[in-house]
Amino acid sequence: MFLISWCALAGCAASQRAESPDSARAGQPSALGVPAAGPSVEAPAPEPPETERAAEATAIAAHPKQQEQPEQPPRGSGPCPKPARKIQQVFANTLQLGDKSAAKEPQRAIAEAIRLRLDELFQSGCGVRLTGKQLNEQVSLISADPAKRDHFGVLLSAGYPVATFYTEKGAGIALYEWRDGQMRTRIIVTHDGADMQQQLLLLDLEVFKPEGAKQPLLAVINTHPWMASCWRALRMRVLEPSGDPVAPKALLDRETSGRWCEEVKVRIQGSNVNFSYLDWYGVFLPMMDRTRVEAYEYEAGSLVRRFGFPKEIPELVDDWLSLDWNLAKQAVVQSQSAALQPEHRRLSQAVKKALARKSAQAVRFTLEVFPGATSQRRVAVYCALSSDDTKPCPDFPKPVDITLEWDGTHWLVRSVKAR
Repeated sequence: MFLISWCALAGCAASQRAESPDSARAGQPSALGVPAAGPSVEAPAPEPPETERAAEATAIAAHPKQQEQPEQPPRGSGPCPKPARKIQQVFANTLQLGDKSAAKEPQRAIAEAIRLRLDELFQSGCGVRLTGKQLNEQVSLISADPAKRDHFGVLLSAGYPVATFYTEKGAGIALYEWRDGQMRTRIIVTHDGADMQQQLLLLDLEVFKPEGAKQPLLAVINTHPWMASCWRALRMRVLEPSGDPVAPKALLDRETSGRWCEEVKVRIQGSNVNFSYLDWYGVFLPMMDRTRVEAYEYEAGSLVRRFGFPKEIPELVDDWLSLDWNLAKQAVVQSQSAALQPEHRRLSQAVKKALARKSAQAVRFTLEVFPGATSQRRVAVYCALSSDDTKPCPDFPKPVDITLEWDGTHWLVRSVKAR
């Protein structure tokens, strides 16, 4: 295997075999940290400015518990070391191989070369003092050719270094963690194959360590390169380190479709991870570019699907009518749950049956939001034949009024009544 022979050259095989369960993931170029020309490696790395320290403190506060690590790397006051010449040479060679071969091994070797540079920085006591931007600048020096430095980048997500990189034939993401006295590769993600639809185009990522988790988790959403359209397959994953960095455990691996050109986000709040993207489908067509939120919560080693609570009322009502009761019940006033369950079953079945009709029986749902108090809204749902909007749907003959109540965080369904 290429990775084995490369590690033998770089002197990394022994340390990788001795690691406790690790994983590093591979991704591709994105706005997640394009390296810039770094500060002089001769000068001591500066302490982060107040603004950057404040920003990182805010990020830590948004991810409670996940900064708890069993050990911390050493902190020193000396200058950041220059990258070893051997590591620079191996990194250059792996980039060249990645440009020629669609195999996964060159991408994994790039991840290992970056790990070696991270280990240099953190063993010296310099790495722990760096902000994400400063760490990226220092890691970028692994490339002796400045023109190649836009092919990879390193960021800090919840305090964990993450590398993204690409070559002409592939791409990758790698998650690292300081563990047992050295920088470890925890997860590696690469492209799945040489075909276009198997390539990896990273859209967003986050690292989080929810309460009860013993290891950091990597949440990533990606698509594949194809510039002819912004509408494409999207893949959402939440990965947990295993005994093999290139074979992490998938707590979530789900494919859907949506718009990749903008507004694709991974958001973390405590033990919850949300994937948001623009979708073209909705009950209330035409509803192009509606925001879809897929929400999951970490519980006892697995992910549980939750109601996503989109911000806009039409999108919330759309989801409530479309999703099964086990999710829809999370978006109701709990004291009204028993009464709303049969109403939801009746309406959701009617919506599915109506939307399945074709040709002259095709239908169109519309929605009207009425003004009201800040804590309550009335929404009217209508259905008519697409060919003649004066004729009601056979499956949804009467308008339905849905009353929403604001609970301080989300809009919840309080009542449903057919006119």
